Amino acid sequence: MARIKIKNPTITREEAISLTNDVVTHQEKANALRAKMNVGIQSVRDKYEKDIADHDKEVKAKSLMVEAWARSSPEEFATRKSLDLTSAIIGFRTGTPKVVKGKKHSSFAAVAKAMLKIAWAKKYIKLKEPDVNKELLIADRKILTAEQLNELGLRIDQDETFYIDPKVEELTQGVTS
Repeated sequence: MARIKIKNPTITREEAISLTNDVVTHQEKANALRAKMNVGIQSVRDKYEKDIADHDKEVKAKSLMVEAWARSSPEEFATRKSLDLTSAIIGFRTGTPKVVKGKKHSSFAAVAKAMLKIAWAKKYIKLKEPDVNKELLIADRKILTAEQLNELGLRIDQDETFYIDPKVEELTQGVTS
């Protein structure tokens, strides 16, 4: 809230008391309206929450079934990571690559100490406290071989997440028709 500076107040104590009473009255009315609004909002939530939850449950269950089909039908995605269907585009999104510690070492600090003994791997170590420079490993992931990463006890993973993007135009036309 912005501070208002008044150099010489021109009101009396009685006027200050009266203004304070007005402020309290307006605060109480505003709080009563907020409470009334919250009751109305909660009423709307209560009215729709169960139906929304039912629809969300159906979306989840059926999306999992479509994803299972997509994962078991790689031939459908041989040339593209998505399929353009009647009401939606489905497919796989590739996540950000990340360095994952294998079972060979108990921590990334242990990996870094082991990397100190391998000449070509030293550039992938942050030197203050020996630590793995994951960003550089990710940047070089196309030139590092699986054997090199295995020697370090690392691998580079990149998750794929399944998605269904509804075609909004077709969906709204179906709802309004």
